[in-house]
Amino acid sequence: MESRTVPIISEVNAMDVEKSLRSLIELYKRLGFSIIPLKYKSKEPAVKWTEFQSRKPTDGELREWFSKDNVNIGAVCGSVSGNLAVLDFDNLEVFQRFFEKSPEELTNDTLVVKTRRGYHVYLKTDKSISSFKIPELQLDVKGEGGYVVAPPSVHPTGSRYEFLGNPWKLEHILSVDDLEDWIWSRAAELGVFRFGEKEDPLCIRLLLNGVNEGMRNESAVRLASYWLQFRNLEPGEVFNRLLEWNIRNSPPMDEKELKNCLESVRKHGYEYGCLSMVELGLCSDKLKSLCNLKETFQVKRKRVRHTPSAVLSDGRLIEEAFRDGRVFFTVYDPKTDTISELEEVEDGGIIYRPVVNRDVETGQILLPSRAEEYGDEKILFQEVLNFLDYWHEQLDRFERVLDVLYVFMSWVYDALPKLPYRRALGRWGTGKSAWLETVGSVCYRPTVLAGCDSEASLRRTFDLWRGTALIDEADFNNSSLYASIVKILNIGFSRDAGWYRCCNEKDPKIIDSFYVYGPKLLATRGEFKDVALESRCLTFIARKGSGEAPLFRVDKFKAEALSLRNKLLAWRFRNFHRIAEIMQELEGRGLFKSMFNSTAEPRVAQIILPLYLMFEDEGLRASLQELVERKTEEIRALDPDAWLEDEIPRIIKQLGKEGCSKTSEEQTKIMDALEKTEVTDLQILQNYREGEVGGGFIKLKLKDIVADLLAGEDSKDIDEKTARGMAVKVSKFLRKNYGFMVKKEAKNLSYVYIPVDFLKVKTPPPKKDCKNCKSVTQEVPEKDERGNELLLTDDNFKALFEAVKSYGSDYWTASQVVDDYARAGGRDFWRLIQALSSKKWLKTNPSFWLEQHPRLKGMFRLRRR
Repeated sequence: MESRTVPIISEVNAMDVEKSLRSLIELYKRLGFSIIPLKYKSKEPAVKWTEFQSRKPTDGELREWFSKDNVNIGAVCGSVSGNLAVLDFDNLEVFQRFFEKSPEELTNDTLVVKTRRGYHVYLKTDKSISSFKIPELQLDVKGEGGYVVAPPSVHPTGSRYEFLGNPWKLEHILSVDDLEDWIWSRAAELGVFRFGEKEDPLCIRLLLNGVNEGMRNESAVRLASYWLQFRNLEPGEVFNRLLEWNIRNSPPMDEKELKNCLESVRKHGYEYGCLSMVELGLCSDKLKSLCNLKETFQVKRKRVRHTPSAVLSDGRLIEEAFRDGRVFFTVYDPKTDTISELEEVEDGGIIYRPVVNRDVETGQILLPSRAEEYGDEKILFQEVLNFLDYWHEQLDRFERVLDVLYVFMSWVYDALPKLPYRRALGRWGTGKSAWLETVGSVCYRPTVLAGCDSEASLRRTFDLWRGTALIDEADFNNSSLYASIVKILNIGFSRDAGWYRCCNEKDPKIIDSFYVYGPKLLATRGEFKDVALESRCLTFIARKGSGEAPLFRVDKFKAEALSLRNKLLAWRFRNFHRIAEIMQELEGRGLFKSMFNSTAEPRVAQIILPLYLMFEDEGLRASLQELVERKTEEIRALDPDAWLEDEIPRIIKQLGKEGCSKTSEEQTKIMDALEKTEVTDLQILQNYREGEVGGGFIKLKLKDIVADLLAGEDSKDIDEKTARGMAVKVSKFLRKNYGFMVKKEAKNLSYVYIPVDFLKVKTPPPKKDCKNCKSVTQEVPEKDERGNELLLTDDNFKALFEAVKSYGSDYWTASQVVDDYARAGGRDFWRLIQALSSKKWLKTNPSFWLEQHPRLKGMFRLRRR
């Protein structure tokens, strides 16, 4: 049935208005309203009305005010009028949705006034409320401290305020307990909420109204999870919002309990969605119909990862720093070249937080405190060089430059596929520990491992901090951890293979993996037995200095090292992506051949190549090329079969050419034909090993090969036992390395069957030694800076030998003298070592010297050629 408005005052003549005004004043008095006069056709009070917010006017005041013509009337809201509140609606549709009734139907319950644009609804409540507005509903609620224009007042436009229905039949005004909450609950059902923001789901906004005891903890966890994991707000902001929400709870939670809820969510996360909100009574059918998420709302638990650094998906770099007793992230954005500091960073559903433990406070892990500008790369390079020179003496300037290069490399190591280790080799008292502490202090996130007392703590420290490991052999040499250290070193040079795997300590069925890839500084007294591991070490021989370097490294040292770490952090930020891009060149074909001598050991070139590509300075690159050659000589000397690999192809070809076996005239023709071939070593070896051979075989006597190998030995030292031992060794070498057939034939002679294709290999020219180690066949003697002859002739050998012998049985001191001679370009080391070893006071033999001294091993191999 269509509703219609039935105004109480339908006539506007003066007599009717006066009569109606008197009757309405009586009605207002009966209903307990405090009323005031308003100016005619206005909402402005005609008197000072403040006092009438706390008291009702007297009858005399009412007669004085309303005996005049042309006056409007106002009803004061709040406690003075019995906790009167008036809801002012400007929209009829909203009114009907809010009350689920028409204005006329509501007149049976309370006063309803027709205004110029809408309706006033008079309500009372158990406690007064303040005025507020709900713009989304075009609703203005008048409460304590407010008033409304009441009938029969006239609007400035001339329209009159009129009651709907018959107000005189009402005994009282409709009363609603907790009126403010009721208004907001009704508004919520219309999709309008008191708290929250437009983007918040409706159930969350409903929850923000506050809850009763019994739902507070669950609600706090859900709100914290929503703000942290869905809205990605900072923890501090989330806690402030929780405090604001807690005030509306009945009763409020203890602040400590509220903080525990937040920390629980931060640590463990919390997941929920639409279904659980329905079960909790926070989502109704009406809210579902209004919600734009349509049951797709889902707060998912975000994975929290504690890490000292990370490269984010958008290219940003985060690095843990430590300052004023707290850890935080220094964040670099390469797109804007800006640096900021944050407590945590979120990326791709992962919340990154700094690692927090006592290692930082105790100085076992050294972090930067901020990123500092460093000028340009050359200035920073020199600053690092000066720092190392001040706090540690390094007599060899190339080794010092290599120290600086290794420091820079450590700050971008995670962009490299493989890297070398840097090692100081020497006896006690030669400054290894000082070098380890000095160089280590400016490397990338230096990690002191000396305090690790178990394998578990060792591998967890590697995996947790992923920085530059500082390893002193003296800390582990006599412990069960030495084997673990060696294992870590064997795999920790490769970014892909650097995972230490072991059974879980509690459940052996579970395999745990720990990442041990990263730069490492080593201080050892002896070499590693494993040649492969030895080849990955950039080694220098530690020696006693002049004593000028400080013996203690305390406050000044720490401050200078921190400043350099801060600058190197900024260098990492600005160069990481550039170097990562350069490293992509490592997979290019021919790169090794174009940058290093063909004789370079690939394993050595592999660890030097990243350093080579990082810096474009030609002088540095030339030094690194020389380093590859020198390191190749040392590493090949560690392999007892390396010299055979050089000598045997030459001997086989020479024997074939000379016709030592003299098996047939056909064989001589084959050898003559082979002289005219132009096939490379690699092609022939590859074809041979793949079985693509042809042209038959020639036979060589094994004893002829052995005789040639032993030709350089002193005839007095060669006996039948030595020759037989060499024959067995060569036979195994030929089978293992080349797959040649070696068998005994007539007269118990052993023959080696050489494929013709293998004989096509052109014998390489004699290899040149590194610049610091001249060829042993060179006849012109070298001279030092003072003009002293360095060639070890018969005249000066005796003097050098006596100088070494004067050190008595001190092997390491004698070794340093020999090493100095080697670095100066001396020759004929085997003769020197034989002489030294022949003396009983040394109680050693040549093999002992060669096992302990890498440079001598390299020179001995040269002598063999």
